[in-house]
Amino acid sequence: MTALLTLMLTLSLLSINVLARNDWIPTSTAPFFKAPKPVDPVFINGGDDTIEIGPNQEWNSCFLEYDLIRDHKYHVFLVGDFVIKDTAPVTDYDIYTYLPNVPVPSDDPDTTHTESAGLPEQVANDAAHQYFVPPQSGEYTFEIRYDDRDSKNVSEILPAIFMLIEHIDVNEWYDQKLEGRKGEDEVWNTAWAYEVNTSSPQIRVMVDVPSTLDMYEVRLYAMANPESGFGYDLYDVGVPFGDYFTAFLGEYGGYNASSRGDRNILAMDSGEFKGDPLEFTYYSPGRESGNNIFYYIVLIAEHGKGTVDFIVQTDFSPPELTLVNPPELVIEDDDAEIKVTIDDEADIERVWINYTNDGENWFKEDLRPGVVGYEVTLENYWAGDFVEYIVYAEDEFDNEGSTGSGFYVKKTATISCSIADMTLIGNQDAMISGVTTLESSPLHVNITNGDYVESFDIVTGEDGAFSLTFRPPVLGDWSVQAYFDGDNISLPAESNVLTFLASSQRTQVSGSLSDTIVKKAEPLTVSGSVDPIVQGMQVEVTLVSATASFSEKVSVAGDGTYSFTFSPPETGIWNALSRYGDGFTYESSQSGILEFEVIPLTVFDQITAIYLMMIRPPFIYGVVGFVGLCISSVAYVKREAIIKGLPGKLGKSGKKRGKKKKKNGKNGDRFRRSKK
Repeated sequence: MTALLTLMLTLSLLSINVLARNDWIPTSTAPFFKAPKPVDPVFINGGDDTIEIGPNQEWNSCFLEYDLIRDHKYHVFLVGDFVIKDTAPVTDYDIYTYLPNVPVPSDDPDTTHTESAGLPEQVANDAAHQYFVPPQSGEYTFEIRYDDRDSKNVSEILPAIFMLIEHIDVNEWYDQKLEGRKGEDEVWNTAWAYEVNTSSPQIRVMVDVPSTLDMYEVRLYAMANPESGFGYDLYDVGVPFGDYFTAFLGEYGGYNASSRGDRNILAMDSGEFKGDPLEFTYYSPGRESGNNIFYYIVLIAEHGKGTVDFIVQTDFSPPELTLVNPPELVIEDDDAEIKVTIDDEADIERVWINYTNDGENWFKEDLRPGVVGYEVTLENYWAGDFVEYIVYAEDEFDNEGSTGSGFYVKKTATISCSIADMTLIGNQDAMISGVTTLESSPLHVNITNGDYVESFDIVTGEDGAFSLTFRPPVLGDWSVQAYFDGDNISLPAESNVLTFLASSQRTQVSGSLSDTIVKKAEPLTVSGSVDPIVQGMQVEVTLVSATASFSEKVSVAGDGTYSFTFSPPETGIWNALSRYGDGFTYESSQSGILEFEVIPLTVFDQITAIYLMMIRPPFIYGVVGFVGLCISSVAYVKREAIIKGLPGKLGKSGKKRGKKKKKNGKNGDRFRRSKK
């Protein structure tokens, strides 16, 4: 049986006749049929030139054998008049699949597809249950079986159409070997067909033809648009109505793979001579809806033989270019790396860059493939240049996309500051200087002390040098830093930070008294010298007793001496102190504490004073003795009171003097006259 079947299949390959339907079927091999190629539909139970199976026929099944290629994708389905969804189903067909080298028929097929009566069948073994993908290359057999158990009316068997066609992707190149007709007869490779689907409103078909082949036509048929009601939707795959294999119905159907068959004049191109490429653009019948439409593309040769390359293009969008970390600034003498990534459905044919640094003269370089995307190195630019560039990419469909940007070229700048003295004494100025790589350029110099900030705007010389004089307004630690804001040639820069200390100048002041004991109201002179001698600066002389204090500022003479005369208004111990310096530029200093005693006037001093008063009009005589006694009495009491109120050393000094006075006579007898 197997040998007979092999002979019958071999004979079938030699008996290909061009007929309207099932033109390749040799009836002598029924019910086993060797399908020459996965291109032509198989008509079943449709009358003349169809395969007849069923209860009233010799066989209930037919077996169709196809040479399939591993990992290719095939759309395998069964449609026809038997598909009835809106009324009671009449005829039921099932499909069984057999792997290569498996006995046929067999009780253990590889797959079974047994939809209920009235539903189209689809053979698939992929995860989405859409396409049949052969796990190995070889001869696969598909059994179409009439199921009389589920068919309702065996006397009325509705026809079916079995179709197996390879599915290809858009925007990818494929190749197919073709051969022209032999006389009037089409041979094995005269025509070939594929299924393709897209939602693109525009389709361009291109066929590159070798010089050894003259093409008859390339055709495109719209076969299914389930979303708009044209054909069936089986697991999101469009399946055409059975009628679409026999005639055009509107803009759909009409498929055939024969030069004598019908064509859509809007979706075809013909070859005039050998090597003449074919190309046409077709606008989808569902272009406004954006539906996913399934097409069949047919390649038909006329003379000669050769392999054509073809593509169904739906990518009309330009490549999308994205710059990867585009440089905004490039340092002079450094290279600029320009990198792009490209997103496009089609293969990229070339990538190039146009660039200019003056806006007029443009240069061009090709980009090379890099680790990520494409890249190019631009070099040899001067500080101050602005380099503008545009990167272009062109895909295999001549779609061109571009993106661009630009970068500045600048040089680095350096600033170095120095100061003559790190420590300033008194009213010294800070002499700040510096050198830069900046010629005649503006700088900002900030001089700070805590929250105190002084800013200076200066300009460097032609040699890049600069200098600045600054007198600190407050004492303490100061810092200095220079800044450059940058320009169209140089980058921003900042100098090193300088620090210096501003402190007061030391001063000295001495003091001396003209006498250490002075009578009340008689003049006393405080004098001394200062260092350094500062014009206009004064010495403050302060005199303090137990109950009073006096302060006076006196000017320093040109030789650095000073003098102040004071008449103490009361008796007791006094102290004198001299101060010099402003406490800022000149440090405040003071002399040692000078002590002197103010004693009361004697009776003689008092009488003399009264006498002097008497010789000056008006004259007063009668009160001399009385006044003298009163003055003497008051002076004595006041001295004792003051001594008790004096602090520390001054109080003790007064007490000692009182004790010595008592020792000079018992009960004060020394101050009394003896009675005679």
